[in-house]
Amino acid sequence: MRRKLSIAVVLAAVLALVAVSGAWPATEYPRVREPIPVSSERAFADDPYAAQSRAALLLGLGALLCVGNRSAECADLKPAELVPPEDLERLGLPPSLLGLADQKPERFGIGSLREQLSGLAAGKAPADLKPEEVLGMEARAYRRLSDGWQRRDAALAIFVGLEDPDPLVQVAAACSLPHATEDAGARELTVPRLARAAASGDDLLREVAATCLARQDPENEALRPLVGGPKLEQAAKPAHTSLIVHGTWAANGTWWPPGGDFHSYLAGWVADLYALSDAYFWSGAWSDGERRAAATQLFDWAAARTSDCLNVWAHSHGGNVVFLASVGVNRAPMEFGRAVLLSVPVHRNRYWPDFDRFESLAAVRARMDLVVMADLGGQKFDDPRIEDLPLTVWFDHSASHEEAEWLSHGLQFRLPVEVCVP
Repeated sequence: MRRKLSIAVVLAAVLALVAVSGAWPATEYPRVREPIPVSSERAFADDPYAAQSRAALLLGLGALLCVGNRSAECADLKPAELVPPEDLERLGLPPSLLGLADQKPERFGIGSLREQLSGLAAGKAPADLKPEEVLGMEARAYRRLSDGWQRRDAALAIFVGLEDPDPLVQVAAACSLPHATEDAGARELTVPRLARAAASGDDLLREVAATCLARQDPENEALRPLVGGPKLEQAAKPAHTSLIVHGTWAANGTWWPPGGDFHSYLAGWVADLYALSDAYFWSGAWSDGERRAAATQLFDWAAARTSDCLNVWAHSHGGNVVFLASVGVNRAPMEFGRAVLLSVPVHRNRYWPDFDRFESLAAVRARMDLVVMADLGGQKFDDPRIEDLPLTVWFDHSASHEEAEWLSHGLQFRLPVEVCVP
């Protein structure tokens, strides 16, 4: 009896903490090797595999509407870069979906979307619907969308997604809704959801939410715990070296510093991987200004610690920090040996390498990376000078820096010949 009572007390305390903090309950999304096509009934089941397919659909719809809006945020983006046609097919979507970007940039009010949602729900309030009823409503919204792939139906599918029982799908809908409406009421529906999910213990949910929140409310308090980093110590003596450059929201991460999981894996076979406590880091904040500052910091860090060539393993926007350093941002352009790009969002017109500054480049990536979609970045570089190394993984932004994926894909042996060795 005592044990049962203690479990009940603990459970009550956890629920109370969630209620007070507003954070999502613990969630862990499994790795997807083959997506569930959204054209199938299985995609609208209440499970974390199906939820990732639904989230990809909603983020893709938002990205295509953003391109169609002709706004500065998406002015340099091409639909096929955001949502590769070969990935669309595997997700059960036709190439005609990309035509959403070419339609008239019509916006829809929250009141109008609520009326349409009420029709899908047979007049019931969303709060009164059971999870299976919500999912049925989403399936009907998808069927309406697939009848002609019209912008108004895409907006409704996104709006309905706010009611999904899965937090990742809710976050994807909240991320995409501003591209469908300019209604001031949209912010009240999106920002609180994104802020709650940005405190999640699940990497995928947290990083998608934080990226979307940074675009909608960059000063939100929920983002502060995700940026920062350790205090730098005195510089070590110069040496040839290899280096991990972390990405957005990872300054306080545990995988990249010396002793971290991925660092320890690389250290087993990478010559002279930097392993002192003053390893390079940057704020990890989601902004162009922070990336430019990080490129300057990388130059200064390397000048004190390395010779004139540096090998890098760069994750997410850490890759774009390296690109900025290669073209020179407030400093001379940096020279690199081998650059391994890990899940880097492609922004061709803003961040692009000076290829003359690199001996080789290779890109490791997941398919339809949800964090890259939330970032409104391209999924792959599509340039012969950057070797493309796609994983048999869908949606997961972190897979590219995990030892198990490197081993199962034999990535060590598929990379270009290492340079900048001591």
